[in-house]
Amino acid sequence: MVERRKIYTCGKIMSNTNFSVFLPFNKYDQPDHRFKQSLKRICKELGEDAVGELMDFVSQSQQLQKNYARQGLNLALAVLHEADYLDRHHRFDKDNEWGYKSKVLKKQAQVILERIGFSRTNAHKLVKTACWMVTSYPGKDELKWFESLTPSHLYELSRMSNEAYKAVKDEVSYERWHFCIGQKSISVRRLEQIRRLYPTVQEVKDDDAEPFKAGDKSSLTEVQQVRREPALENCSESGVVMDVSVATNIEKLRQLVILAKTIDWTAVRKSDVSQEILSSMRATISLLL
Repeated sequence: MVERRKIYTCGKIMSNTNFSVFLPFNKYDQPDHRFKQSLKRICKELGEDAVGELMDFVSQSQQLQKNYARQGLNLALAVLHEADYLDRHHRFDKDNEWGYKSKVLKKQAQVILERIGFSRTNAHKLVKTACWMVTSYPGKDELKWFESLTPSHLYELSRMSNEAYKAVKDEVSYERWHFCIGQKSISVRRLEQIRRLYPTVQEVKDDDAEPFKAGDKSSLTEVQQVRREPALENCSESGVVMDVSVATNIEKLRQLVILAKTIDWTAVRKSDVSQEILSSMRATISLLL
């Protein structure tokens, strides 16, 4: 045991892939490596034994979360199914004014997973995957396929565009046979590669063009369309050419409409805090009318 712990000495922990768990996070929710020297002093104060035991705890915790990811996903699915049941059958019950029970369950799904031991990141992934599974309305053949996949596989599928998802189904289907006959195995890494080949609008950033090959004209065209490059023509449905900034604003407005539909405006009118928040941007809100 002593020999094993020595790999976590203060001098060598800096080269360990898990050392960032001791660092504070920056505003981007990432380990802040500006505290590297502070980390060395913290480890020195803790001592080799304490650092080694803490790293054992991290390793075992991560392994446990991996081992029980399927159960965590099933819990998230059960919570969302119950929320949907309450919304459909008990929305107007006396003890469920404004359908608050369904809303609370949906909002608390991640909190429940965190409370039983999943990290915030893993809990978020499991809930996101569960949300996709209950809103994508998969068919019988797809549901059977899902049972053979790990939560990591399903999480990658949940992040895909429709084009990427179709490409995956084509790839796992046996040659000259339909998807419903059965599916070939596929790795999580391969799913990630396909997802990057067909990015959603939200995923596309300046550095996301790397996975596309210069010789692949269809892929290049797709990237240009999604990124809305200034050199391209951005057309509205009527065919009028728009400036790229206008196209960006339209996309943001569409997202704003989707978000606005999820807000309980009746509750907002009754909340002094909500009214105060709206009052702080009254001038901006007036432009929406």
